[in-house]
Amino acid sequence: MASTSHRSISSPEPNEQDFAESGTVSRSASSFAELLHDYPAGPPAGAAGRIGEDTMHMSSFNSTPHQRGAADHFTGDEQPTHNDFAPFLRYDLRYERVVNLDKFIQHVLHIEVTPQEEQVLQSIAASEEFDRRLGLYCEQVAGEEGRYSLFAGILNYAISRLVEEGVTTNDLGLIAHVNDPGVIVGSMSKRKPDVCFLRALSVYGRLGITMLGGGPATEEDRAKLAEAVVKKPEVAFSWSDLLGWAELKLRDNKIDREKLRKAAERKAEMDSKSKKSTKPAPNKSKSSKGSQKSTPLPLLIPGLTKVAQSNTPATVSSGGSGSKRVRSDSSDESVPPPKRPARQVNNFILPEGVLQCASYALEMFNHGAIRTHTIGALSTDDSMRLLLYTRSGTCRTEPFSFIQDPFKLLVIVLALTRLSLPQWGILEILPPRNLLEYRKPRPYPDTRVFMTANGDRYFTLGDFKFKVLEVQVFPRGLLGRGTWTILLERDDGTTWILKLSSQVATRVPEWCFLDRVKKVVEQNNEHKWILDHLPTVLIHEDIELDVVDFKALFGSDGNLDDVEYEPRVMRAIVYERLYPIHSLPLPGLLMNVYLDTVKTHEWLVKHAKILHRDISVGNLMYRVKSDSTIVGVLNDYDLARFVDEKDPKPSSQHRTGTKPFVALDLLSGKSNEPTDHFVRHDLESFFYVFAWITCRFHRGVEILNPPLTNWATGAWEDVLQDKTLFFLATSKGLLDDWKKMWDDALWDWENYLKAKKASSMNDETDAYDKETLGGRIDYQKIYDLFERHHLEVEDLAPYGGGQAATPEPEVEAEGEADNDN
Repeated sequence: MASTSHRSISSPEPNEQDFAESGTVSRSASSFAELLHDYPAGPPAGAAGRIGEDTMHMSSFNSTPHQRGAADHFTGDEQPTHNDFAPFLRYDLRYERVVNLDKFIQHVLHIEVTPQEEQVLQSIAASEEFDRRLGLYCEQVAGEEGRYSLFAGILNYAISRLVEEGVTTNDLGLIAHVNDPGVIVGSMSKRKPDVCFLRALSVYGRLGITMLGGGPATEEDRAKLAEAVVKKPEVAFSWSDLLGWAELKLRDNKIDREKLRKAAERKAEMDSKSKKSTKPAPNKSKSSKGSQKSTPLPLLIPGLTKVAQSNTPATVSSGGSGSKRVRSDSSDESVPPPKRPARQVNNFILPEGVLQCASYALEMFNHGAIRTHTIGALSTDDSMRLLLYTRSGTCRTEPFSFIQDPFKLLVIVLALTRLSLPQWGILEILPPRNLLEYRKPRPYPDTRVFMTANGDRYFTLGDFKFKVLEVQVFPRGLLGRGTWTILLERDDGTTWILKLSSQVATRVPEWCFLDRVKKVVEQNNEHKWILDHLPTVLIHEDIELDVVDFKALFGSDGNLDDVEYEPRVMRAIVYERLYPIHSLPLPGLLMNVYLDTVKTHEWLVKHAKILHRDISVGNLMYRVKSDSTIVGVLNDYDLARFVDEKDPKPSSQHRTGTKPFVALDLLSGKSNEPTDHFVRHDLESFFYVFAWITCRFHRGVEILNPPLTNWATGAWEDVLQDKTLFFLATSKGLLDDWKKMWDDALWDWENYLKAKKASSMNDETDAYDKETLGGRIDYQKIYDLFERHHLEVEDLAPYGGGQAATPEPEVEAEGEADNDN
């Protein structure tokens, strides 16, 4: 990116007097200001007929930096389908790695099998009961559903035997539970993993089972547990209950076990002289030291080890669950189903089921827990792959047959029983409540996922202790930052925002930009006013993500189209609670606060040499000062950069911005190539933000069926086209308050687009022209437009006096609707 440090932009330098004249300093209204402190963080729940507690809906975005993937753009929609997610997930999986299974076990599952443990595993693998269960799995079934209970039975039997033999304590109480056709709740999508990996407390709580020493207290409870785990749960699981999952696919109705056995014997004979005992290499990475401390729940299920299952595989009717319906009963079950072709994505072949598993990882990242990674399994007949999803990339293992090699399956099960919560990918400092105590599931996104029943959940960062209140914004997408914002409260009653995001380790931390601003102010007190328009940070901390050796798994393999793995760090920052400008009910007030953010942006470029690079509706905020003054605040510097750096290297492999507000130039290129980001791109984003607010919000409330939704949900190519077409028929989508202003703005916009087209054809255009295209779009153009259509700040009395102009979203009392102890 070209530097702007030596260049002046053709607009008068903003100063405190400019802010006063725009109405910022003078607009004081104590009664209204008091209510603004309690303004909802987004549109009221009933304003646009939204369902659930994700009140920010489309109006705030914290998705990955300009990924074409970032599939969770449908989070706010009601019941998005697999087809909605597929195009985005398909792109996110473009560079998925295929890794050696032993390498995966070493770096992800953290296990070293001792000779004594190896003997135990070999004994279990050779046992009559374990062999019988494997045999039942191979028998003919009508559809894949017929194998769910058999698969879960194999895993639970293995867990119980491993506990009995004393090779694992199963501290988390790992249980494999059939889920399909059950729907996992806690998000708007209706996803149905076949088998879920859960803590025992999640299962026992649903069944009303009393625990004794970590297991069922009575024979009756043991029988109840044995019966329950091999069928759909009566009380749905939520994403925050899950540790992991397994997805089963069917290619052949019947598995020829004898053929597999002979193939295994031939391979063993060929490898006998060179092959050492099958066990993972020692793990030198960080293990369970410092892991989540919890009451051990060793799992022993006599009902699954001693009570034999039916000798006949389950018969499944044709009325299955959604896309998993089996063939008609009239079909010839002796004929194996046709082989389904693998999906191909830009010459990248994806095995059947991989996209489906990625959609589960998406939900676990964004509605389950604050995660560094998720682990799953995909089994097609007897061929199993292990799966890992991180915020920088995904990988899957080479397939292996767990019928041919049951010892390897037992190694994996043993490893899973030993994983701590951090090794499952759960952020240790703030796990969801469901993983600490049983809680009844909530049907929609659960803003109280981190709260305890009595509301006394606390979070400590540095020397500060906070009470955890509720989630303000859920993350979106599979890859990228995955930002959570959570409302906190201190002992003095003040409220703060915790922001947790998986940042690329090479990116400059947000607080470094704010520190530079403070230094500029210290050198010249005339700039002190700028501090009113920037977020106030209380504390920040980097949390190293070293539980899994991601680099060892994702290192470059030399492919021509290879994308190097981006190491990430979890960055926690606590800052003052701010409020989105789109919730302001008065057009004049909105205009003035909006202009505050533009002038702040100009000051940052000119004096602090900082370019924001993520101008979005969720980052234009306001605060109410102690003197009741309402001022605009430019928030969130995660994607900012210093413009006075010489030949800086890209801090990420993906371009910056939030999709609905990204400049057209940045939408049109290849998403895996960094693109120069100029001042004009941020100014163009300001333009889109104003379009978004003026088309979708009326007096602070989001309208029903608002336009421009495809800017958020569409593919990048579609968004580029939609934005271009929008300006050909702008008046159709505008609310009455803004039509005259937009008619005027479109003249400047048309000239800007013409200049941009001319610039793209002229290689000799200098860097200054690239920043503003010769002044076609600069700060002064925005100031002049707003001056020509200036609105006085309205009388605030008709909008509520001391009462909120828009109501707080309704929150059910913990002791009533959420009485789940």
